[in-house]
Amino acid sequence: MAVHVVPEAREDLREAVRHYRSIRPPAVGRLLAVRALAAFREAARSIAETPLGRPEHPDIPGGRFVQMDPFPYLVFYTVEKAQVVIVAVEHARRDYVERITKRLT
Repeated sequence: MAVHVVPEAREDLREAVRHYRSIRPPAVGRLLAVRALAAFREAARSIAETPLGRPEHPDIPGGRFVQMDPFPYLVFYTVEKAQVVIVAVEHARRDYVERITKRLT
């Protein structure tokens, strides 16, 4: 299934990658940033293969999610006709429900 990443989700991902890239020493930060980006790509691939295989979030109607394993980030998406729309990449410990709900409306 086709996957579309909205600009806001791209920015969320950039923020996460910037966070890891800022970790010292620089070689460790670069490695973590690369691994976080790879984890996002793997999550997107997994979502594309089985979009309805992930749970709906109990507080976000129509919003499904998958973790960017092993990182503490969640990729939120919806399934619309023949495509998956990734709407957010959020740290699992943030209060994200309201922000994602707004993106879905």
